[in-house]
Amino acid sequence: MNTIPAALALTVALAAPVAAITPKRLAAIQQRAAAGNKLIAFVVEQDYYNPGCPTCIAEVDGNNKLIRRAVPNKGVIVVKLEEQDLKKDTVPACVAGAQGLPRLVITNADCSEVVDAIDVKADKARIAQLEEKVSAARGE
Repeated sequence: MNTIPAALALTVALAAPVAAITPKRLAAIQQRAAAGNKLIAFVVEQDYYNPGCPTCIAEVDGNNKLIRRAVPNKGVIVVKLEEQDLKKDTVPACVAGAQGLPRLVITNADCSEVVDAIDVKADKARIAQLEEKVSAARGE
């Protein structure tokens, strides 16, 4: 019987790609955000530029962890994007135009304007400022 070892199955499950953003999925997210008075947080993580280098992997993992920590805990719907998604027409122009990887771009519910955007160089004061902007944009 051909079975996959448990460790390999876990590795495959963890390496599964994020579902690509489609116009239908984006429209549903925008509808949910508008109905719930929420903003949309687009998280674009950095890809490994040299998978054979342990130092490079640690650096990329650290950068991605910083961006994930910067995502506000309430009032946003999180959409994770792959770097390839930025090259497609399905991503809002205000998100695709932001520079740097990894990055966090928070938009209003219809994705017409950017509330705030940060990159990996954000410190605690900058993250607090981001949360204030999110609260102000939601009218809190």
